[in-house]
Amino acid sequence: MTGTTRSLLTAAGIGALAGMRSLAAPALLSRAWSEARPPAARRGAARVVAAPATSRVLRLLSVAEMVVDKAPWTPARIEPVPLAGRALLGALCGALVAGGSGRVVAAAAMVGGTTAIAVAGALYTLRRLARRRSPFPDAALGLAEDGLVFALGAGLRSTLR
Repeated sequence: MTGTTRSLLTAAGIGALAGMRSLAAPALLSRAWSEARPPAARRGAARVVAAPATSRVLRLLSVAEMVVDKAPWTPARIEPVPLAGRALLGALCGALVAGGSGRVVAAAAMVGGTTAIAVAGALYTLRRLARRRSPFPDAALGLAEDGLVFALGAGLRSTLR
């Protein structure tokens, strides 16, 4: 597999994560990078993302998002503002995982953002369907989705170092 293909697949994975839980993508990326090597080994935005303090804050915010997701007053992920946030975080994280500069970064940003939008829409539809057809409350379905977030994050983790 070429480096470009690997970057785009990783961008798609991180975008999918952003589509599920918007802050899970930057939290995973930050944690993986902060544990992989010292932040000084990175430049620019990647250095900030790799900082241990950034990692701690993003993990806390990611957990808070998972809790808030279960609240009945939380807006649907496909509403314009939440969807735009997911797309933006998917694109940003996609660009960061591509590293370097140029066409690969732009393509990875587009892949990450587009995947975030597609996954957000698909999981919104799936969760609504499951809510109507299953005996489980929405919070239980949200917890099942959190499990998918953790599983995808575990799978992506090794590619993010």
